[in-house]
Amino acid sequence: MVASLERVFESELDRNSVTPLYMQIADRLLQMVRSGELAPGDQLPPELDLAQRFEVGRVTVRKAIDELTRERLLVRRRGKGTFIADRKIERRLVDVASFSARMEALGLSASSRLLEVQRLSATSDVAAKLRLDEGSPIVAITRLRFINGDPAAIETSELSLDHFPGLDEQMPRHSSLYRLLSERYGVSAQRSDKTLEITTATEREAAHLNVSQGTPLFLLRATVYHGDVPIEHAKILLRGDRFRFEI
Repeated sequence: MVASLERVFESELDRNSVTPLYMQIADRLLQMVRSGELAPGDQLPPELDLAQRFEVGRVTVRKAIDELTRERLLVRRRGKGTFIADRKIERRLVDVASFSARMEALGLSASSRLLEVQRLSATSDVAAKLRLDEGSPIVAITRLRFINGDPAAIETSELSLDHFPGLDEQMPRHSSLYRLLSERYGVSAQRSDKTLEITTATEREAAHLNVSQGTPLFLLRATVYHGDVPIEHAKILLRGDRFRFEI
């Protein structure tokens, strides 16, 4: 990474250009990120070092870093420095593949940790989504999803216990909900209806996702079908700095 950064300093800034100096610095770093010369996780030198190398004021360097931080290409980590941000993971709103399958298709390592399994009574909203009577027994399965070892999403799946008896007892022994539904109940996820909105992390959600309370998150709600029969109502919270949606 040090050798790569040397390319940033190979040519001087054009001090006669109409393009501000901070934008020229930002553009150089941006091109190196896009070309792969600077990789996710690489750390930038301190602002003072960059200012000396570019022969500009520290404020100019800070403006360049601020610009790339707003574009989510850089991330500041308190007490550690400034780093190249992890690349965003593409997701399609129409995709109904399992989380692990989606990540593996992108060449990423996916894993999960079961947070909670609850027996509940269906609220009017969930009952309508799953075509149940209000108050019908359901199971709510909450899992923390990891990508390359880092927490990335919290997923809560609600399913009918009348349709899937014993699911609440089976789930803790299985890593994949969809595989369990297929193997034990003969049901598969074939299509889904989804909505997408923006929310912010609560204190509990922030602790699980290793972000600050109030951090922007994507909130994805989905009703998943086997044929025309709804089998799952899902609420998925995804870190806004890790995902990008294709519509």
